[in-house]
Amino acid sequence: MSRDGEPTLTNAGPRLGVSFDALIDPYDAGTFLRVHWEKRPLLVTGRDADRYEGLLSLADVDRILSTPALHSSTIRLVREGHGIKFDKLWSGGAIGDHTAVEELLAEYRLGATISLTGLDRTSKPLRELCASLERRFSAVFQANAYLTPASSQGFDTHCDTHDVFVLQIQGTKRWKVFDAPVELPVEFRKMRNAGELPVLLEVELQPGDLLYLPRGYPHHAVSAEATSLHVTLGAHTQTWATLIRAAVEECVHRDVRFRTSLPPEFATTEAGRRSAVDRLTELLHLLANDADVDSAVDSATQKVQRGQRRVATGRLLDIESAIQLSGDTRVQRRPEVSCAMTVADGRVHLQFHDKVITVPGFAVDEIRHLLEADDCRVDRLPGGLDDDGRIVLVRRLIKEGLLTVRR
Repeated sequence: MSRDGEPTLTNAGPRLGVSFDALIDPYDAGTFLRVHWEKRPLLVTGRDADRYEGLLSLADVDRILSTPALHSSTIRLVREGHGIKFDKLWSGGAIGDHTAVEELLAEYRLGATISLTGLDRTSKPLRELCASLERRFSAVFQANAYLTPASSQGFDTHCDTHDVFVLQIQGTKRWKVFDAPVELPVEFRKMRNAGELPVLLEVELQPGDLLYLPRGYPHHAVSAEATSLHVTLGAHTQTWATLIRAAVEECVHRDVRFRTSLPPEFATTEAGRRSAVDRLTELLHLLANDADVDSAVDSATQKVQRGQRRVATGRLLDIESAIQLSGDTRVQRRPEVSCAMTVADGRVHLQFHDKVITVPGFAVDEIRHLLEADDCRVDRLPGGLDDDGRIVLVRRLIKEGLLTVRR
């Protein structure tokens, strides 16, 4: 948004690359984090219509809908704010024959929006884009697609409990965004009185456009005179409240004082109430002084990494390639892997895939480069390892699933 409160409008750029910087190009990433993230919407327009080419297409959606094992847990039908039950469309959780698909498409022809959820698990381009965003934000990103027939509306006005990046792929959609009545809400809300809120933004998204909405901004969208396809990237973050709850629960398990009852007369006498207030004050001080904050942060890290788990393709091929690894082999960090690195007691600890692997601390420069670089040759890794040491290190990280061989 500009200083006067209007949404920021930005024009530019070439086709999308698999990174956050490319996603919001030409808007500056640092400014986005400072001005917009969890604060204000951002609208990026005027980019090439094929900006998102290769990410998802109508043909891709058609292939998904024709998959024999398509499960009802990955698809929703919504028309004018009402979900359409799948009881008559699905058998055993998956499409069993062409009849179910025909009934699904019949609802679509009547104006229902088809919502495909969790495409970050099944689409390689969306998986890699989400992985890039996850490393940037230490969050879990989910990619959903919404296919809406012409002149139709899927969802009523609502506000989400997670920030979203909307990527318009095909057709156009008219969005109406209202001012946020609650800052950073933690529960999903339908906005029955949205008409009473100030309208913040009305825009028709064109192919190649991007709209970022922090959680809490009520919105709805209606397709124009043609079919609309857009992708929503949802950011599921860890909040400070999450960490504080984890710290409280740890204290409850460790210290019996947190598990004792309030004074018997706290609800009936002033003396009992005063005793309860004093005791609560004491326990809050104990929490501040004794809480295992490192453990709480580690727990949040593990939650993020578990949520980011994605299908790892090419692992078997990598294990075989690691056997023949040489100095001129090019390797890169797996784009879907989120890795936390810490250095302690002369060792480097790498946490990913629900495990921690440890390597000698003298390899820290090589590891840091492998985590940060786009790709590199094994024999050109910076640091103090010799050629044999580089090969041993890289071979292990390939077998563990952190690195992949460039092919």
